[in-house]
Amino acid sequence: MSTGRALPAVCLTLATVTAMALSACSSTSALSLHTGDCLQAPSGDTVTDVEVVSCEHVHDLEVVGTFDLDQDALPPEGELTALAQQRCSQIFADYVGTDLEQSVLDLTWLTPTQQSWTASGDRTVACLAGGAGQSLSSTVRDSHR
Repeated sequence: MSTGRALPAVCLTLATVTAMALSACSSTSALSLHTGDCLQAPSGDTVTDVEVVSCEHVHDLEVVGTFDLDQDALPPEGELTALAQQRCSQIFADYVGTDLEQSVLDLTWLTPTQQSWTASGDRTVACLAGGAGQSLSSTVRDSHR
């Protein structure tokens, strides 16, 4: 997957992954994220695995929702970014309880890469809320932050 961000933005990219359990966290395929998952910020432009943690522990990001792309081919980067920003902004508002423009949180997203699109059939965009440079220590669901 590829990484993207609204307001101060960044773009994450998904590829293929493996999963292995750790004590308080686990390495999970970026293709397996679900709404409500909390995670540490991945490094790099292409992401295959993410470190999922309990939302009660310090974390960087929370999955506020996902949506699937219905195009036959992976959209060009500019089109994909615009689509992710539009759809993820609405998903963010529904999950957090406030519009992105009024929020103290940031929005970013994970999008398919050409490799994950072709090799894995990846069509999912994961929308992520973050603490605007600060760690989170609880869920952002219905936080109105």
